[in-house]
Amino acid sequence: MTLATIGILLLVFSTSVQAATRRPIEDWAGEEIIGWADPDSGLVIHPHSVAWDMENMPFNFVFWQHKTMWECDYKGFIQERVIDEEHTLITIHLHVKEVPFMIFSFVPGYIYTPPIYYGMMQYSFQCRILFNIESLYNILETSGKVPSLFMIFGAGYGFWPYPEEPLPFVSYMHIVGEGYLTEGGDGTVEVNQLGFLNPGTGEFVWPVETVIVE
Repeated sequence: MTLATIGILLLVFSTSVQAATRRPIEDWAGEEIIGWADPDSGLVIHPHSVAWDMENMPFNFVFWQHKTMWECDYKGFIQERVIDEEHTLITIHLHVKEVPFMIFSFVPGYIYTPPIYYGMMQYSFQCRILFNIESLYNILETSGKVPSLFMIFGAGYGFWPYPEEPLPFVSYMHIVGEGYLTEGGDGTVEVNQLGFLNPGTGEFVWPVETVIVE
Protein backbone atom coordinates (compact mmCIF):
# COMPACT_ATOMS: atom_id res chain seq x y z
CA MET A 1 0.00 0.00 0.00
CA THR A 2 1.40 3.41 -0.97
CA LEU A 3 1.78 6.35 1.40
CA ALA A 4 -0.72 8.29 -0.68
CA THR A 5 -3.28 5.51 -0.22
CA ILE A 6 -2.59 5.41 3.50
CA GLY A 7 -3.10 9.18 3.66
CA ILE A 8 -6.49 8.79 1.96
CA LEU A 9 -7.40 6.00 4.37
CA LEU A 10 -6.64 8.23 7.34
CA LEU A 11 -8.92 10.93 5.97
CA VAL A 12 -11.73 8.56 5.03
CA PHE A 13 -11.76 6.73 8.33
CA SER A 14 -11.18 9.73 10.60
CA THR A 15 -14.98 10.08 10.83
CA SER A 16 -15.63 6.34 10.81
CA VAL A 17 -18.51 5.06 12.89
CA GLN A 18 -16.48 2.03 13.95
CA ALA A 19 -16.13 1.91 17.71
CA ALA A 20 -12.81 2.81 19.28
CA THR A 21 -11.35 0.90 22.19
CA ARG A 22 -9.17 2.28 24.98
CA ARG A 23 -5.98 1.01 26.50
CA PRO A 24 -4.24 2.43 29.57
CA ILE A 25 -1.41 4.84 28.78
CA GLU A 26 0.93 2.42 30.57
CA ASP A 27 0.59 0.15 27.51
CA TRP A 28 2.74 2.64 25.58
CA ALA A 29 6.55 2.48 25.71
CA GLY A 30 6.59 6.28 25.72
CA GLU A 31 9.24 7.00 28.30
CA GLU A 32 11.69 7.61 25.47
CA ILE A 33 10.35 11.04 24.45
CA ILE A 34 13.58 12.77 23.45
CA GLY A 35 13.16 16.39 22.44
CA TRP A 36 12.11 19.01 19.93
CA ALA A 37 14.34 21.30 17.88
CA ASP A 38 13.39 24.70 16.52
CA PRO A 39 15.89 26.04 13.95
CA ASP A 40 14.06 29.38 13.74
CA SER A 41 14.63 30.22 17.41
CA GLY A 42 17.98 28.42 17.51
CA LEU A 43 16.89 26.28 20.47
CA VAL A 44 16.40 22.59 21.29
CA ILE A 45 14.36 21.55 24.34
CA HIS A 46 14.69 18.12 25.94
CA PRO A 47 11.93 17.30 28.45
CA HIS A 48 12.65 14.71 31.15
CA SER A 49 16.36 15.63 31.08
CA VAL A 50 17.86 16.33 34.50
CA ALA A 51 21.67 16.48 34.27
CA TRP A 52 24.40 16.91 31.66
CA ASP A 53 27.05 14.18 31.66
CA MET A 54 30.29 15.82 30.49
CA GLU A 55 32.15 12.51 30.16
CA ASN A 56 29.91 11.37 27.29
CA MET A 57 29.40 14.73 25.62
CA PRO A 58 28.94 16.34 23.21
CA PHE A 59 27.47 13.54 21.12
CA ASN A 60 25.37 10.99 23.01
CA PHE A 61 22.14 12.07 24.74
CA VAL A 62 21.49 8.47 25.83
CA PHE A 63 23.82 9.01 28.76
CA TRP A 64 22.08 12.09 30.11
CA GLN A 65 20.35 11.67 33.44
CA HIS A 66 16.58 11.51 32.95
CA LYS A 67 13.36 11.57 34.92
CA THR A 68 11.06 9.41 32.80
CA MET A 69 7.42 10.05 32.08
CA TRP A 70 6.45 7.33 34.52
CA GLU A 71 8.28 9.14 37.34
CA CYS A 72 6.35 12.38 36.71
CA ASP A 73 2.73 13.33 37.36
CA TYR A 74 1.02 11.97 34.24
CA LYS A 75 -2.38 10.95 32.91
CA GLY A 76 -3.68 9.78 29.57
CA PHE A 77 -4.92 6.89 27.51
CA ILE A 78 -4.41 5.06 24.20
CA GLN A 79 -7.25 5.01 21.68
CA GLU A 80 -7.35 2.21 19.14
CA ARG A 81 -9.58 2.19 16.05
CA VAL A 82 -9.50 -0.54 13.40
CA ILE A 83 -9.90 1.18 10.03
CA ASP A 84 -9.75 -1.77 7.64
CA GLU A 85 -8.75 -5.44 7.53
CA GLU A 86 -5.03 -4.64 7.67
CA HIS A 87 -4.68 -1.38 9.61
CA THR A 88 -5.44 0.01 13.03
CA LEU A 89 -4.97 3.63 14.10
CA ILE A 90 -3.41 4.19 17.52
CA THR A 91 -3.85 7.64 19.08
CA ILE A 92 -1.81 8.62 22.13
CA HIS A 93 -3.42 11.14 24.50
CA LEU A 94 -1.05 12.31 27.24
CA HIS A 95 -0.61 15.12 29.76
CA VAL A 96 2.48 15.26 31.99
CA LYS A 97 3.31 17.71 34.82
CA GLU A 98 6.42 18.44 36.89
CA VAL A 99 8.77 17.59 34.02
CA PRO A 100 12.42 18.71 34.21
CA PHE A 101 13.95 19.97 30.98
CA MET A 102 17.18 21.25 29.48
CA ILE A 103 17.47 23.74 26.61
CA PHE A 104 20.42 23.78 24.21
CA SER A 105 21.55 25.99 21.37
CA PHE A 106 20.52 24.41 18.07
CA VAL A 107 23.47 23.24 15.98
CA PRO A 108 22.76 21.60 12.59
CA GLY A 109 23.63 17.93 12.81
CA TYR A 110 22.53 17.82 16.45
CA ILE A 111 26.02 18.24 17.92
CA TYR A 112 25.44 19.32 21.49
CA THR A 113 27.23 21.89 23.59
CA PRO A 114 26.43 22.34 27.32
CA PRO A 115 22.81 23.34 28.08
CA ILE A 116 22.03 27.02 28.43
CA TYR A 117 18.86 26.63 30.54
CA TYR A 118 17.29 24.20 33.01
CA GLY A 119 13.69 24.29 34.17
CA MET A 120 10.37 22.60 34.93
CA MET A 121 7.41 22.28 32.58
CA GLN A 122 4.11 20.58 31.79
CA TYR A 123 2.98 19.45 28.36
CA SER A 124 0.10 17.89 26.48
CA PHE A 125 0.93 15.44 23.71
CA GLN A 126 -1.17 13.79 21.01
CA CYS A 127 0.11 11.39 18.36
CA ARG A 128 -1.53 9.19 15.72
CA ILE A 129 0.26 6.09 14.45
CA LEU A 130 -1.00 3.74 11.72
CA PHE A 131 -0.03 0.12 12.40
CA ASN A 132 -0.40 -3.09 10.51
CA ILE A 133 -2.74 -5.04 12.79
CA GLU A 134 -0.84 -8.33 12.68
CA SER A 135 2.56 -6.76 13.32
CA LEU A 136 1.25 -4.62 16.20
CA TYR A 137 -0.36 -7.57 17.94
CA ASN A 138 2.78 -9.65 17.50
CA ILE A 139 4.70 -6.91 19.33
CA LEU A 140 2.03 -6.57 22.02
CA GLU A 141 2.09 -10.33 22.59
CA THR A 142 5.87 -10.18 23.09
CA SER A 143 6.39 -6.92 24.99
CA GLY A 144 2.92 -5.82 26.06
CA LYS A 145 3.73 -2.28 24.87
CA VAL A 146 2.79 -0.11 21.89
CA PRO A 147 6.21 0.84 20.43
CA SER A 148 7.68 4.22 21.33
CA LEU A 149 8.29 7.00 18.81
CA PHE A 150 12.01 6.59 19.42
CA MET A 151 11.78 2.99 18.20
CA ILE A 152 9.57 3.83 15.20
CA PHE A 153 11.57 6.81 13.93
CA GLY A 154 14.87 5.14 14.74
CA ALA A 155 13.98 2.07 12.71
CA GLY A 156 12.81 4.28 9.85
CA TYR A 157 16.27 5.87 9.71
CA GLY A 158 18.02 2.51 9.93
CA PHE A 159 19.31 2.84 13.51
CA TRP A 160 18.23 -0.73 14.34
CA PRO A 161 15.93 -3.45 12.95
CA TYR A 162 12.25 -3.08 13.81
CA PRO A 163 10.84 -6.36 15.17
CA GLU A 164 7.97 -6.54 12.68
CA GLU A 165 7.19 -5.56 9.10
CA PRO A 166 5.80 -3.34 7.74
CA LEU A 167 6.93 -0.31 9.72
CA PRO A 168 4.15 1.83 11.25
CA PHE A 169 3.59 5.40 10.06
CA VAL A 170 3.37 8.37 12.41
CA SER A 171 0.70 10.47 10.69
CA TYR A 172 0.21 13.32 13.20
CA MET A 173 1.93 14.67 16.29
CA HIS A 174 1.28 17.75 18.41
CA ILE A 175 2.86 18.94 21.63
CA VAL A 176 1.94 22.07 23.59
CA GLY A 177 3.91 22.87 26.72
CA GLU A 178 4.82 25.65 29.10
CA GLY A 179 7.23 26.01 31.98
CA TYR A 180 9.72 28.15 33.83
CA LEU A 181 13.48 28.38 34.13
CA THR A 182 15.32 27.24 37.25
CA GLU A 183 18.93 27.69 36.05
CA GLY A 184 20.59 29.86 33.42
CA GLY A 185 18.22 32.80 33.80
CA ASP A 186 14.73 33.89 34.77
CA GLY A 187 11.72 33.56 32.55
CA THR A 188 9.11 31.28 31.04
CA VAL A 189 9.23 28.72 28.25
CA GLU A 190 6.60 27.88 25.63
CA VAL A 191 6.62 24.95 23.21
CA ASN A 192 4.17 24.41 20.34
CA GLN A 193 5.07 21.82 17.71
CA LEU A 194 2.90 20.22 15.06
CA GLY A 195 3.94 17.53 12.61
CA PHE A 196 2.21 15.34 10.03
CA LEU A 197 2.96 12.76 7.37
CA ASN A 198 2.91 14.16 3.83
CA PRO A 199 1.33 11.35 1.76
CA GLY A 200 2.76 12.79 -1.46
CA THR A 201 6.40 12.64 -0.38
CA GLY A 202 6.34 10.09 2.45
CA GLU A 203 8.11 12.61 4.69
CA PHE A 204 7.11 13.55 8.20
CA VAL A 205 7.15 17.35 8.31
CA TRP A 206 6.81 19.95 11.06
CA PRO A 207 5.05 23.04 9.70
CA VAL A 208 5.07 24.71 13.13
CA GLU A 209 8.03 24.49 15.50
CA THR A 210 8.46 26.95 18.33
CA VAL A 211 10.54 26.97 21.47
CA ILE A 212 10.22 30.38 23.11
CA VAL A 213 12.07 31.67 26.17
CA GLU A 214 10.79 34.99 27.52
